[in-house]
Amino acid sequence: MALQDSRGFDLEERLRERAQAGLRRDLTPVESVASRARVAADPKDEPADFTTAQEQVLFSSNDYLGLASDPSVVDAAARGARDVGTGAGASRLVVGDTPAHRSLERTLAAEKSAERALVFSSGYAANVGTITALSPDVIFSDAYNHASIIDGARLSGAAIEVYDHCTADALAERMADRAGAGTADGSWLVVTDS
Repeated sequence: MALQDSRGFDLEERLRERAQAGLRRDLTPVESVASRARVAADPKDEPADFTTAQEQVLFSSNDYLGLASDPSVVDAAARGARDVGTGAGASRLVVGDTPAHRSLERTLAAEKSAERALVFSSGYAANVGTITALSPDVIFSDAYNHASIIDGARLSGAAIEVYDHCTADALAERMADRAGAGTADGSWLVVTDS
């Protein structure tokens, strides 16, 4: 019996289509993959070594600038742990600001010659928080934007116009269409992480 909701969603058919397209995934218990799971030491700022004959490139790191093992960053982290401990016991959202938060934000604002700076706990929080706080009427969003940007756009309540990835002409066309439709009033925000 097919599982359908009131809009005709057929789960079994969707799963068959995904399997035919080679997109069906399943979970493999950890015990059965342990012998073939890739293990590598933290690569610091060098290529990851998975102890295989074939060279492999690691694209999953968040250490974009290679600073995680920089001696000055390691020293600052050690000083911070000695001064304030290893954490506030919960997120800033729960426990509020600490002197360390305020100090970091003041330092960043001074470095950027800005009136204020605000530090978020993650890139996701930054994207969702910033986009919703800006409260634009229309958001023009790159088709390949990160999920956190898409969530921020949706949560903002703005009208969303998606344009082709990294294509300025497509963005200009979307903007011209909106302006031509007489809906050019209000604030517009263009967001891309590409």
